[in-house]
Amino acid sequence: MAISFLRSALAMLCLASASAAQAQSTDMLKTAPIVGGTTATETAPKFGGDFLQPAKRHTSALGMPCLTVNAYSRAQIINPENFDNVVILKNGCPNAIDLTICYLGTTHCITPKVPGYTRREATLGATSSTKDFRFEYRESFK
Repeated sequence: MAISFLRSALAMLCLASASAAQAQSTDMLKTAPIVGGTTATETAPKFGGDFLQPAKRHTSALGMPCLTVNAYSRAQIINPENFDNVVILKNGCPNAIDLTICYLGTTHCITPKVPGYTRREATLGATSSTKDFRFEYRESFK
């Protein structure tokens, strides 16, 4: 009897930890991304209802967002018709922030980590013949 109780308890524990890990990995898919770009951004048209939760952000003690994300395109030295798409990340809080940045509507992503009180630049990718690009990002919470 005691052995069967231990087996069932162990099975429940394994199922609980597996579902917690799955919930953590799909957490980012449940929140709406924050959208930015090199040009003025428009809000995407909404068809139906908005079922996603608003984006969760790290905030300072005053309630202001910790992370500022901007972007620009830089012409490549070898071929000036190709552009590197660069994202500028500024963390104004003491804690490091992990985030995922993707081209808008794609799965081409990078996952930089921004230490506290620092400014970082990260290259999202490269494009030819166009300077403008749009991106979306989500902050990670552990």
